[in-house]
This record gives sequence, C-alpha cells and structure tokens, in this order.
Amino acid sequence: MRRPINAMALVALVVPLMTAGVTMAPDSQRLPADVLAQAPNGAGQGAGGEETVVGVSEKHDVSPPLRLIQHPPAERRPEREDIPLRPVPRGGQKLGQRDPALQPGPVTVTSSAPAPGLGFDGASIQDDSTLAGGLVAPPDPNGDVGKTHYVQAVNLLISVYDKVTGTRVLQERGNALFLGFGGVCETTNRGDPVVLYDATAGRWMYSQFAFTTNVFGQPRGPYYQCVAVSTAEDPTGTWNRYAFKMSDKKFNDYPKFGIWPDPVNNGYYLSFNQFTSSVFGFSYSGQGVVVFERNKMIAGQPARFVYKDLSSNSALGGMLPSHLNGASLPPPNSPNYYLQIASNNILRMYKFSVNWTPSTPTSSFTSVGDFPVTIFDTNFSAGVPQPPPTTNRLDLLNDRLMYRLNYRNLGDHEALVVNHTVDATGQDQAGIRWYELRKTGAGPWSVYQQSTYAGDIPDTTTHRWMGSINMDKAGNIALGYSASGSPLNPSIRYTGRQAGDPINILHGETTLAAGVGSQNNPTRWGDYSSMSVDPVDDCTFWYTQEYYATPGPTDWNWQTRIGSFKFPGCP
Repeated sequence: MRRPINAMALVALVVPLMTAGVTMAPDSQRLPADVLAQAPNGAGQGAGGEETVVGVSEKHDVSPPLRLIQHPPAERRPEREDIPLRPVPRGGQKLGQRDPALQPGPVTVTSSAPAPGLGFDGASIQDDSTLAGGLVAPPDPNGDVGKTHYVQAVNLLISVYDKVTGTRVLQERGNALFLGFGGVCETTNRGDPVVLYDATAGRWMYSQFAFTTNVFGQPRGPYYQCVAVSTAEDPTGTWNRYAFKMSDKKFNDYPKFGIWPDPVNNGYYLSFNQFTSSVFGFSYSGQGVVVFERNKMIAGQPARFVYKDLSSNSALGGMLPSHLNGASLPPPNSPNYYLQIASNNILRMYKFSVNWTPSTPTSSFTSVGDFPVTIFDTNFSAGVPQPPPTTNRLDLLNDRLMYRLNYRNLGDHEALVVNHTVDATGQDQAGIRWYELRKTGAGPWSVYQQSTYAGDIPDTTTHRWMGSINMDKAGNIALGYSASGSPLNPSIRYTGRQAGDPINILHGETTLAAGVGSQNNPTRWGDYSSMSVDPVDDCTFWYTQEYYATPGPTDWNWQTRIGSFKFPGCP
C-alpha cells in the first residue's frame, strides 16, 4: 500500500531545489556592499515606490574570435521543448464591434509598397536540432543589419550573413559567445535572445538570459542577463563578454533592449517581465527596467548597471525601451523612453535618466504621461486559425506592445513608432494597431497618427499579428508581420507608408515569404520579430520573421526568412 504524500515534507524538499543558486567563476566580482545598497532615485515623480539597486558585472573578459569557436557542448535538453507563454496580467473591455480605428478601404494613396529586394532563408528548427540538440518552439526571430552583415538570433542560435549575397558565413549556439567564460552564461543556452547593431559605435550587442533549473525543469535563481559587445564592426571577431546578476528570486522573462547613446544617459536599456517561482508555479511579479554602462562595455572594462524593480506598482508591465535609429542623436541630455499599454485606450510613457559620473550612479524613472488613443480590443477567445485539416490555432501574444519601440530624430521633430495586436472586426480577427508619436522642440510628446491595419480592403479571412515597425530617414514607415487564416498558411507580409501619404494610412501589402504549410503542433508562435533600417543608406528596411516552408500540416518545423525592401521616396 502506497503511503499518502506528506505535503509539508514535499514543500520542504522542493523549495530548496527551486531556490538553490549557482556560483560564478572564482574571480567574479560585485560592487562593495555600500554600492549595492538602494541608490538614490533622483528627482521627479517616480514609477511608484520602486526599489533601485546598483551593481557591477560579476565577470567580464574578451572572447576568442567567434569564427574560430568550435561548437560548445550541448546542454542535455528535452527532445522537444515548448517554451511556455508567460502572460502579463492585462484586463480590457471586450468591444464586440469593429475597431473604431480600422483603416477604411480601398484607399487611394500616393505610392505603393515597394517590391522585395534581397531575401534569403534564416535559421530553421532543423538547425536548432543539429546544433542545440533538440527541437525548440517558438523561435523568437529577431535581427539587425550592419555595414556588411546581417545578424539573426533565434532560440537557440546566432547566425551571421553577408548582407550583399545572403550567404551564411557563421551559425552557432547562442552561448557560443560565452565559451570559456564560466558560469551559467557558458553552461546554459536558454534563449530569449536579442541582437542589435550599435550604429554610432560600429559594434554589435547580443544578449540572452541565463539560469539553472529545478527537478521539474522550471527556472530557478539566481537569474542572469548575459551580454556581449563586439570589439569591432565584424560580428565574427572577438566580443567583450559580461555576466550581470539581475535577481536571486525574480525571473527576468521576455528581456527587450534599446540602445541610447546620449552622452549623459548613455546606456544599453533593458525591460523585462518579472516572475517569482514557488511550488505552485510562476506568478507575475511586476516590471523590471535596467540600464547598463554602455561606454565601459564598448571599452571592455568592468561595467555598472542600475536596476529598478517596479513590482510595487501593479499597473506596470509589458514595457519596451526606445531604440535609436539613424545618424542623428536625440537632443542633448535626452532620457531613454519606455512605453506600455495602460488600458484599452491609453498608452503610458516613462523616462529613464542616469548619471554615471558619481561612484554610485544616480537615476530616475519618472512618468512622462498618459496618451489617449482610439479604443481597442485585445481580448480574444481563441488564437489565429490555419487552413484545414489542422485545427491548431497559433498564439497571439496580444497582451503587450511588440518589439521594437523605434526612435528617430528627424531634425524638426522626434518620432517613436510601435505596434500591437488587436481584434480588428469584433469577431476575433487579429489586426495590427500601430502608432506614431511625435515631439517638437521643447514641446510634449503626443500621438500624431494611429490606425488598425487589416489589409488595404479589410477582410474577415486573414489574420495579421506579431508585427514589428520602423521608420527610415525620410520618415517612411514599414510594418512587417505574420499572416494566416483558414485559406492562408502562415506567411510573412509587410506594408508601409511614405511620409507624404495621408495620415493614419498604410497600404500596398506585399508578401515577403508565402507559407506552403501550417503548424500542427505546438500552439506557440514567435514572441517577436524585427524590422531594422540599414545604417549605410538609412533607407533600406530589413525584416525577419518565421513561416512554414514545408507542406503540411507538420509538427515542430518552423523556418525563418530575412528580407529587404526600400521606398523609392527615400533619398
């Protein structure tokens, strides 16, 4: 006869397993205790009782050239790993009606969306299987473009391509950058990667989180953010490597970066959604925001960070930091901006300022204000459909803004562009709500234009979601996204507008990659994609997203695509 389980004994066994930590290499360093204490928040109205911690990289060094690194040992991982979706608590009214901001159609515009330029397939799930030892979903495709290369990151790989020919010149596990580094940055390859080109410095930045797991395979602390900055323009060369301990107890999920090279507020800015583990699973623990000391990381020196735990304000979550595009810097002493959905008719903005000059940096995270927008509906009863015979529906990730929050200084005004997924028709049809915010001189930020896109002629058969939006130097806007429906296999499309077009209008939907199959299993679809602008001409857009290139439906078989296009109106 089997004895009944003693619940208290089980808790006594499991809790230490879930909270036990790991140690870094012996030469790890932290700032002195007096520096690690809570730091001043600075002046102004804060985010509401935030806890501020200042720290320094636990470890840093310079990697061997990435092109010379042999594959690091693969982790022992499940044959198939379905990375869980951890939603941000978000209420919202179910409108049950057509989106009031839905773009009408057909629309007469001054130009059409450009045809695709160079395009090529990126990493696939089979690459994951070959290099990382298992099938992983979703891929979370993102990437950026430099002077000579395009670098793509997915769960669990980093790939480098010649941007003129599309030839892949390197592909490795994400943690290959940390081979020989020691600690969890080297020994684990957890994903949620971000890669950005730092155009003002001519460097690349790559980051992913790191942690160990308990006996149930759940993340356990301490939780790290591993960051690498290339030492030169060539992403296949050497990198400055850093391990930053974020927290012992709070998991830094869904990390998103923005580069902000203002001389005063100089930093790599980060946001993440915090989750706390227990024997009952994970619970949402609020917003976390961080700024890393960019100039020291470029120089390969010990780098400090300022981390603000905003969990005391339950209204915060799903934030994105702004990311500079183009050669024109923000006005002097500009803080970095953070944006989030506050309600179904409000976007909320904060500004993050930091002063690195004192031995203990000072900082402030303060409110810029709430921006009323046309009401929208983010409540869906089901995911995105695909063609029969599969009945599997794909995850929407409709509870947050979609990466990135892209910033540009156009001289006579500053601009931010961002998007998220909404119900376009009131019938659970996914469409994309997009915004351009503007600021002129010393004036305030305001919403300049917005609309919900469901095609040039809105239809009820195609769903559009998982978007990424950006702006070129002429003020033209491009929006890329996934598209699927009962008659359409998951595909990659984009649309856009020229600066002189009527406001609130996107047009000329173009297919970047037509899906020929659908995903029978799992339900997870990439948590983000990436629209970038080429730093050489500051006109050519580069987009990466996932699709299905194999007839099906099939299981665990995603493929990614990288494609470029350019508006004729960009000088």
